Amino acid sequence: MENTVFILLFLNSSRNNGWTVDTIFSHFPSVEEILDHSCLKSSDSNDIEMAKKLVETKGWPHRFIYKNKFFECMIVEKELGKPLDLYEYLRTGYADMTESRQIEYKPAK
Repeated sequence: MENTVFILLFLNSSRNNGWTVDTIFSHFPSVEEILDHSCLKSSDSNDIEMAKKLVETKGWPHRFIYKNKFFECMIVEKELGKPLDLYEYLRTGYADMTESRQIEYKPAK
């Protein structure tokens, strides 16, 4: 697996720039690594829930729905040195394919 990288991607519907690379790991990350080295903040309960879902499902896309917008994350495995064409990923996201991957965002109190 030394020629494999795991890429955390995110898609924010409030920005129209499609999927974005956030973090690259040399191994599949733990919840703690995701929270310490990505766009997810370790102190936000929503981000903790997202990180746990990513690890439990081996990187399947999950979506937070909030105020008629959404934010998705997923982890993809790629061979080191191979092109990463972000246009191959749906601009609208993947988590809308199944309700089980949609999470209601809970505002901080």
